[in-house]
Amino acid sequence: MHDVRSSILRIADVLRNSFNDVVITGSYLMNRVFTVKINPENAINEAEVLSSMFRDVAVLIDDTGFLNSLGSLSIAKIEARS
Repeated sequence: MHDVRSSILRIADVLRNSFNDVVITGSYLMNRVFTVKINPENAINEAEVLSSMFRDVAVLIDDTGFLNSLGSLSIAKIEARS
């Protein structure tokens, strides 16, 4: 678990250095590493709001959290701005 935790933390650091905002969510594992309690649907909604304010946003989510929320995520809209 320690190697997985340190790898996830490094990924988050890289994202924080590259984006204005990073929204972190996912399954039990991600919530244990970051102690966040936001579900994937709300994370996507939050990213959409930040994006509409012309912020560069990354969403860090693990496969399990993503796969559990595919039905809800399919209706989310994230705008990419260049």
